[in-house]
Amino acid sequence: MNDIKAHILTVLGYPSKPKTMGGLRWLKRVVDCIEEKGRFDVRKVDNYRIISNRINKDRTIVWTFFSLIDDLRDALKTLFTDPDIAILDTYGETNLILWILLRFFRPKAKILTVFHHYETTSTIQIKEDNNKISKLFCFYYNHLVEWAFKNMIRNSDRIITVSISSMHQLYSLCGLTEEEVRKKVSQ
Repeated sequence: MNDIKAHILTVLGYPSKPKTMGGLRWLKRVVDCIEEKGRFDVRKVDNYRIISNRINKDRTIVWTFFSLIDDLRDALKTLFTDPDIAILDTYGETNLILWILLRFFRPKAKILTVFHHYETTSTIQIKEDNNKISKLFCFYYNHLVEWAFKNMIRNSDRIITVSISSMHQLYSLCGLTEEEVRKKVSQ
């Protein structure tokens, strides 16, 4: 009998729905392969609603607020799996919130970030765009998300990219140095 405790590997955004697309399909294959090897206690947290939330073009400030509450709930659910290693995607506020929670409450947890390519999916343009308060909210919200994204990338223990092109975006968009890319980035 093996008495060695397996490390807990938690994946936020594991697609449980039969139809997955793009990066989610790739993430599902990677996680399924890791799980088959049996070296980790894999815990999958699905936050499938993120796709429909990000596609919604009729966002309001109130809708964004409630969406962030859902994101926080998913991030907390993931945090409570007590991960030794967490796989995060660079897509969506839930991953950004989880990164902050992990660094604050589980600083020894290793964070592996999957970087497909840069996209401003979290950028919001609220339908009440004639309102000055809405414009200010959008401006500051988008800058906060951008700041958190860049810091999450710089603060990750490892980064997996899918191409040389996406690796170059780490230099140009996130400000990683050549040494940081050599130490942290796998392709």
